[in-house]
Amino acid sequence: MQNERLLFVDLMRGIALIFMIEVHTVNALMHPGWYKAPWFSLVDFINGLVAPSFLFIAGFAFLLAVQPQLDAHRALRMPFWIMLARIALIWLLGYLLHVPSFLLSSWRKETTLEQWQQLFSVDVLQCIACALLLIFVLRLLCKHDGIFAATILVFAGAAVLPASWVFRIDLLSVFPFPLVAYLIPVGSTFFPLLPWFGFMAAGVLVAWFFLRSRARGGANWYMQGMLLIGIVSAITGTFLLWFFKHRLGLILDERPHVFFFVARLGCVLILCALCFFFCRPRRTINLFLLCAGQETLEAVLHLGQGIVEGLAETQESFLVFGFRDFHRALHIPPLHKRQGQVGCQRADGIAQES
Repeated sequence: MQNERLLFVDLMRGIALIFMIEVHTVNALMHPGWYKAPWFSLVDFINGLVAPSFLFIAGFAFLLAVQPQLDAHRALRMPFWIMLARIALIWLLGYLLHVPSFLLSSWRKETTLEQWQQLFSVDVLQCIACALLLIFVLRLLCKHDGIFAATILVFAGAAVLPASWVFRIDLLSVFPFPLVAYLIPVGSTFFPLLPWFGFMAAGVLVAWFFLRSRARGGANWYMQGMLLIGIVSAITGTFLLWFFKHRLGLILDERPHVFFFVARLGCVLILCALCFFFCRPRRTINLFLLCAGQETLEAVLHLGQGIVEGLAETQESFLVFGFRDFHRALHIPPLHKRQGQVGCQRADGIAQES
């Protein structure tokens, strides 16, 4: 039996994976003095697109995976339990990457408060897992497609619009740290649901409309529209963010601001559309990025393993582990074996794999 793959989804996910590795490597190894270099602003801007791209394409791919087997999911058959297991695995991995020790006996005696906070902080994997579970439940409960799309839009607005206001509230005085970490950046939390869930919700909505457009034979026109919307959003959001932050001084933290979301989402839409048009006219694509995009979770596992091993060594050897970390993630055996085996049909950018 053959499975359809939308190659532009794998390509975009592979690009996000490569830049995710680059971000971790640069943050760990770059000399502090280089952060003031004129060219670093460009690097910082590109690095700032990694998380939005990852979250967006995760939501996009999730809907593509759930939609064809929706009846089986609602009947609680095997695909339903497999999906829950995958979400649980992602969630578990997010916490395992921050455990203070792999010896449970030392947790109580040696673990500091800061290490406990780091353990319960929310990184991108926990954010993805929590968002996937929420989207999955909504997809099962909303039997009408229009209601589902509207509900996702409402949840996206609830995650993005009040984020700047919620970030100023002292939630730790009311709720426990592990819960607050899913809402605002406390401890080592970098990816709370506010506003980052908005990018996954956007990926779900774009995928939902894409499937409807492709069913009517209008995928090309739809992606052209996404490209135009992305360009307008990126330019408008970036300008407004710069104007209100640097000219008027009204924005201190740009991450929870709606202008930040609009600017980054615009860039992500541009990347998504470009990946679609890159794959569309080619019969065969021999790209490692496609293979990496199909095995993203395994690459993240290798990346995390390299970081943990590097931190376990001396500071002098961390440079070596950093580059070995990058090399390991790019030479995962299944990916290395599959490189060059990906084909792309001309009509829709779709690969047929046995």
